[in-house]
Amino acid sequence: LDSLKHLSLGHNQIETIHEQSLQHCDKLLVLDLSHNQLSTAPVALRSLHGLQTIDLSENLINDIVGASFLQMQNLWRLQLNNNKLSKVTVGLFKEMKSLQILDLSANIIKEVEKGSLDFNQKLQAVRLDANALENMEGLFVNLHNLIWLNVSDNKISQFDYNFLPVNLRWLDISHNQLSELGN
Repeated sequence: LDSLKHLSLGHNQIETIHEQSLQHCDKLLVLDLSHNQLSTAPVALRSLHGLQTIDLSENLINDIVGASFLQMQNLWRLQLNNNKLSKVTVGLFKEMKSLQILDLSANIIKEVEKGSLDFNQKLQAVRLDANALENMEGLFVNLHNLIWLNVSDNKISQFDYNFLPVNLRWLDISHNQLSELGN
């Protein structure tokens, strides 16, 4: 499997991936593990240094702190939607310098700490829709390449245009609890 570039394991019942099971997939660029039964991010991802896209959506993942994919500097697309994540902390995605697309939609995220995404200056699109976010102040303003943002279907009650980067082109903040539009 030395020449394998794309591997789709989606729509199975995978609960565990043994650490050595992907070690001969050095050239892998795209990995789809969506729609499985994973409760944690597999340690086996550690050997996939060149990975550019990973889809872990529709699993049972509730924590990614210390996950091996967080060290992947070539990863530009990360899909963790429809899992059970509840918080995004500062430094969580710090090493992911190439990250351009981040999908954290349809989790149970109540808090994204200020500065959590500041290390990801290449981010162009972020999905945080269908979570339980109450506040978005200071989360995106320093992301100068961000052009697409979806924070719909949350519990956000305050909104101000100063919360957003100036280059943003597309914003969905519908289905929240906004009572006032500032600035």
